[in-house]
Amino acid sequence: MRTSWWNGVFASVLLSTFTFDSQGVYGFFYEPVGVPLAVKSPFLSTWKTGSDGMGRNWPRSGGNLGVTGWAGFARIDGVLYSFLGAAADFSHNPGVWIGNAAQNKGLEITASQTIYTFGCGGMDVKVTFINPIEPSDFTRLSLPFIYVSVTATSNDGATHRVQIYSDLSGEWLSADSGKSMTWSTTKSDKLILHTFSLAEQSQFQATDNRVQYGLGYHAMLPSDGVTYQSGTDIVLRQGFNTGGILNNTADTNFRAINKDWPCFAFAKDLGNITDSSTAPVVFAVGLSRDPAISYTTSGTQQSRSLFYRTQFSTDTDAISFFLNDYELAVSSANNFDSKLNTAASQISGTYADLTFLAARQVASHIEVTVSTGSDGKLNASDVMVFMGNDGVNRMEEIYASAPFWIYVNPEILRLMLLPNIRWQQLSSTNTGYVVDDIGDTYPQASGPRSSLLRPKALESTGNMMIATAALIKATGNAAIVSENADLYKTWADYLKANALIPGT
Repeated sequence: MRTSWWNGVFASVLLSTFTFDSQGVYGFFYEPVGVPLAVKSPFLSTWKTGSDGMGRNWPRSGGNLGVTGWAGFARIDGVLYSFLGAAADFSHNPGVWIGNAAQNKGLEITASQTIYTFGCGGMDVKVTFINPIEPSDFTRLSLPFIYVSVTATSNDGATHRVQIYSDLSGEWLSADSGKSMTWSTTKSDKLILHTFSLAEQSQFQATDNRVQYGLGYHAMLPSDGVTYQSGTDIVLRQGFNTGGILNNTADTNFRAINKDWPCFAFAKDLGNITDSSTAPVVFAVGLSRDPAISYTTSGTQQSRSLFYRTQFSTDTDAISFFLNDYELAVSSANNFDSKLNTAASQISGTYADLTFLAARQVASHIEVTVSTGSDGKLNASDVMVFMGNDGVNRMEEIYASAPFWIYVNPEILRLMLLPNIRWQQLSSTNTGYVVDDIGDTYPQASGPRSSLLRPKALESTGNMMIATAALIKATGNAAIVSENADLYKTWADYLKANALIPGT
């Protein structure tokens, strides 16, 4: 039996704001099991789990809870503090952590941001994971990247030397750490970019909800004090521990993910400061793949790309845009969070908390795609939205997410219903009812394996009709029904015949 993602991490993260006591223990009656960090797409889904502090705990994939290696350090006056990941030097000093654990001082979760505050000696370090939700801008909405911004403020009034570090491992690519990988590092006057990927790619394949193709990215804009390096995890982290910088070199010994754990790191030396809040250190993290979706109707297969590719010829251009768009993205995220909070708080504070987490879950499980035309160019007028990763476009999940999309942009709901409608319109099998989904394994939208494996005909048909009615009420546009009148008539007849006495 498959378990909906709605019943997974979402069920365990119920409140949007938590505080910590002086010992770093949650000062609320509920300790969250999962906190969203990099949550932007069905496969870019990384969470903080468990009760250990952020600096003693590896982030994990929302797909299968496998480790997604991610280390973050603040070096204050030559003393290292770990605020992200469970980095230890097991090769030379088994059981010895790299750096002191940063003291958890606060956590706030909004619809698009997760904000931690850590005590690191004489500085309070704020680490913000920004997962932009741009429902009216398909280019920004479809970018498979997130921001991490880091600022530091003196907590004792004194000036301190501050250096910040972040690295990613190949574990972002696969749960099987024995797989071989390759990578590269490029530097220009506009961008410094680490790119890493599996050596053997399996297009449209996913194992344990982890996609088996595409590219991982870790990027920064070049500026004074920024250094970079790729290489063995211990070498990078202990090097930063010792000197506070990296050596601007690239490891060219391609190998398995778990062979001396190749990582891709950046460091930023902020110098002697009391407050860096007006000049945050900003990293970009992403997972990209192209094509993104395989969509098959009546034996005809389409390889569909993410919408942002209609605007950028390369991922390098897209990432450069993304990092330069940081200030606008933060402003937009703050406005979105405030608007959603104001609306939901009219019901209750608890409802606003739930809405924040629901927004993050819903927005991170869709992908806005386009087809390729006969001329070989991406067709920005043929837009479809797909939801994963537990199956493809499951009607129960489209229905559950419909109120959110109606509030932020009803067009997204229409574009999410469209692939299901088109699949049934072109299918050679006339089921007479709405199928539960259009694919068993994301990102392959090849239709349900068998109607016998989809027992929710009544529920799915009802969900389709209710979601469509809500869409029409919100937009005043009934074209989706008039253009597919035969299907909707068939579904209405099915409900008329079966809804009053289910199972007959």
